[in-house]
Amino acid sequence: MNRHLRRVSSMGASHVQHHGSSIAWRHVSRKSSSDRYGLLCLGLAIFLALGCQKAVEPTPRAEVRDFENLLVIMIDTLRSDHLPSYGYERPTAPFLSQMASEGIQLQGYAASSWTRSSVATLLTGLYPQRHQAIGRNDKLPDAVPYLPELLAEHGFHNLAFVTNGNVSQQFGFDRGYSGFEERFHFGKPEARQIADEVLARSGELRSPFYLYIHLIDPHDPYVPKQAWQRPDADPADFIQPGAIKSGEIPLDDHAVSWMIDQYDAEILEMDRAIQKMIEGLEAAGVLDSTLVVVTADHGEEFGERGGVGHGTTLHEEVIRVPYVLWASDGLPVYQSASAFHQVDFLPTTLEALGVAAPPGLDGASLWAALQDPGYRSPDERLFHLEIDGHQALAMMTPQFKVIRRQQEPQELAYDLARNPDELTGEANSELDAEQAKALRRRMVRLDRQLKKRRFKGETTEATGVVRQQLAALGYLGGDDGGQPSFDREALYGVPLDATLAVDQIVSSDLDLRERSKQQLQGWIFKDPNGTWSAPRARLVLAIPQGASEIVLAGHSVAARAEALCRVEIDGALVHEVTLLPGRFEIAMAIPEATRNAGYATIDLTVDPPLQVPGIESPAGLHWNRALAR
Repeated sequence: MNRHLRRVSSMGASHVQHHGSSIAWRHVSRKSSSDRYGLLCLGLAIFLALGCQKAVEPTPRAEVRDFENLLVIMIDTLRSDHLPSYGYERPTAPFLSQMASEGIQLQGYAASSWTRSSVATLLTGLYPQRHQAIGRNDKLPDAVPYLPELLAEHGFHNLAFVTNGNVSQQFGFDRGYSGFEERFHFGKPEARQIADEVLARSGELRSPFYLYIHLIDPHDPYVPKQAWQRPDADPADFIQPGAIKSGEIPLDDHAVSWMIDQYDAEILEMDRAIQKMIEGLEAAGVLDSTLVVVTADHGEEFGERGGVGHGTTLHEEVIRVPYVLWASDGLPVYQSASAFHQVDFLPTTLEALGVAAPPGLDGASLWAALQDPGYRSPDERLFHLEIDGHQALAMMTPQFKVIRRQQEPQELAYDLARNPDELTGEANSELDAEQAKALRRRMVRLDRQLKKRRFKGETTEATGVVRQQLAALGYLGGDDGGQPSFDREALYGVPLDATLAVDQIVSSDLDLRERSKQQLQGWIFKDPNGTWSAPRARLVLAIPQGASEIVLAGHSVAARAEALCRVEIDGALVHEVTLLPGRFEIAMAIPEATRNAGYATIDLTVDPPLQVPGIESPAGLHWNRALAR
């Protein structure tokens, strides 16, 4: 442990953070804003007394820099109530708890419940209705203010490590960075891998710098090395949200227990990697005069509303996120239950870095307010969701909250003082009708005002490795649980419930008369789930005129194993990728000779073969779709 990060002997009951502010202050060597203002006024008085007639304007507060550098650790899908510093009974994150005990911890709130929309709000200071990066194919418009660009204009060296394709270069999130490292690896790169890369590149950082690190470990599929308190559990027993969304596994107490054990174990493994990274950066002197922010893009649902995952509601479990500020020196130390909304992050951070905020932001700087352990959050906060047919709007005050959902005439209304988790109560049953009506009117009015001032939206479609990763993470396909949504009749021009002719599948071992999991060669599209694949499989696919790529998609049901998949088209190796548990999609450019021939012979090899316990098959891959487009 280094000289700044002090160990605390216990993070138990004495460390619960939900009821007020704590007491300790770290030494602050910089002059306070009031001191600076006093000196400035004194100097101005002397200057005028000497008879100078030239007007002198005071220095804007934003030009006084409290910190030279900024490090943002964005943790994907981390709900704050699964961290011990927020009162969770399991020690899932001892190092993050330690950081929280040595800095400022607030109750963070995400602007939306899915990644692209919420990260865009964090880094633009705009509500989703204005920045317009709200839907599956929406990109961040070039015209919106963006933290990396604003800092780059002031000489900051900006570096990012990104593990979620939703905030990739394809969607406009690379603007302003001198280095933007996308680490998708066809699924979920582990935090330990990213930590090693960050430490290896730390020598490149020169003040002033902005370093953005997006970790994805808690996102499903939950595949820790071992589940919480289940050290001997077979990874094949792991339960994933995708299996529940598809109806393969019922959502019951057994499933929820397993998923939470897996999720918590992912957090613990990530926490160890964050500790290694922070301690390594500090030992290298990188974190001197650096403000470190740890937060998340959204939370996760574990059956609270009868579902799993995120991006479908605006309830507390999917919008409450951690928000921790840490620095080796220069911050007060307290933990408060007061809220901090993502929309205020950009102007607040810019002031801490001495950079003036651009006009027209929806958020406001709370930097001065955060210096007081008695910090109290602004009165009202707004939330927005509009993706894959899920539309919702919510507004909350420190005590009340209303949620308006698409196609439902009556808002849900909650008295958060009595019902903080929104787990009981029908619409308006726990909130005075007049208060609910007034809050609803303000919510609708603000939503309309924001939409009138929205930026012009820009759209794009994920391609290549970004699309492959988004499919693996369950982001494609909306209500079908993340299954990639392709034209069901695209393959050979026949519907999925039709039996394919024998000459359309090239395999001497395939017996179409017996449709069982023993048929290991090729594909039969008899039902939406497809059939099991073999370690080797072959398919002849028609290539329509004008098609430019071949797409193969499915999912791996092997809980932990990884397999190298090699794809050959007409005998030439064109793709090689490691398949992780969960949904996957492989998109490949069609070779010129194959396009001219009008059909393609596709050979796949999976090595090593995936074995699923209880199934008499050497394979654990489901091939659901194959098409040329």
